[in-house]
Amino acid sequence: MSHRNFSITGALLLLVAFLLLWFWPDFIRSGWTKVSALKTQPAPSPVSVSTPQPEQSFSSLTPRTLEQVKLEKLKQVTNKVIAALNTPITFYGKVVDESGKEISNVRVGYALLDNFNSSGSTGHLSANETGHFEISGVKGAVIGVNVSKEGYYQIPVLSHQSFAYGIEPDGTIKLPPVKGSPAVFVLQRKGLAEPLIYLSSRQVEVPATSKSTLIDLATGRVGQGELEIRSQLSGDFQHRYDWRFVLSVKGGGLIERLDDFQFEAPQDGYESSAEVSMSASDPAWKSSVTKSYFAHLPNGNYVRLQIQFYPRDYRNMVVLESYLNPKPGNRNLEYDPQKTLPNR
Repeated sequence: MSHRNFSITGALLLLVAFLLLWFWPDFIRSGWTKVSALKTQPAPSPVSVSTPQPEQSFSSLTPRTLEQVKLEKLKQVTNKVIAALNTPITFYGKVVDESGKEISNVRVGYALLDNFNSSGSTGHLSANETGHFEISGVKGAVIGVNVSKEGYYQIPVLSHQSFAYGIEPDGTIKLPPVKGSPAVFVLQRKGLAEPLIYLSSRQVEVPATSKSTLIDLATGRVGQGELEIRSQLSGDFQHRYDWRFVLSVKGGGLIERLDDFQFEAPQDGYESSAEVSMSASDPAWKSSVTKSYFAHLPNGNYVRLQIQFYPRDYRNMVVLESYLNPKPGNRNLEYDPQKTLPNR
């Protein structure tokens, strides 16, 4: 069973790191006193019984005593890890669609961080008629939960979430929900898909000299077609450099697609070209960028594109994926693999 957005190994490393960082600074701060207490002292003479002795130096400890201190700290951390992995979990959740309507009979999968030496336990169940579910009778430091149902899209972050039980929550692992306030998971309802021409991800090399490269979005052939790509690079390629890609559709246009679940192409607002560029002086400089667009072709067809730009001095290219509706004027670009049309 796949649990995207949840890594047992990653969560385990976070747990160990957390416990080490929690205990070790305490050892450093008060180490002199603790170490002195652990060191075997010689029997005091009658005169020295009431005389305070200076605290022993850490550097004066024997290798054997130092090893005992390390083992004691390791034992403390190990016990804490074991306790965290055995934290009882009772989890409450519910599943809704993008409009907030509860979804019944959703498949709920979960993975537990409950084992130090191997992958955690997994399981699954179904949400009830009102979309609610409960996971109980299990233990772990973290639980990762994901929901899915035929006819719905999973939404990153909203359909897959992780929750902390035996460790502190952070930016990716949330506080556990309570019975009166369950964790909410969201699925996006699928619409009616049209038969589309789908071209899977393919690499297209683009000269870095502003020379145009043409791509046919119905066949994927390079050297002809409606989509034109130009690129230019300059600067020190060992470090940051200026780069630029320009896309254009002659007789048609492009508009950036900002919502992953927008499948209907806009009716207007298209521009004849779109540019993606990066200056070497930009603090947020990147060596690759991914963009999504709608394209309106001269023959009236609409296309949904995803393009990854890879500006390189040795192999400048884009990776292109496209969905084309062959019916002129039809702006529905929602894809169902079972309705895929052959390339022209």
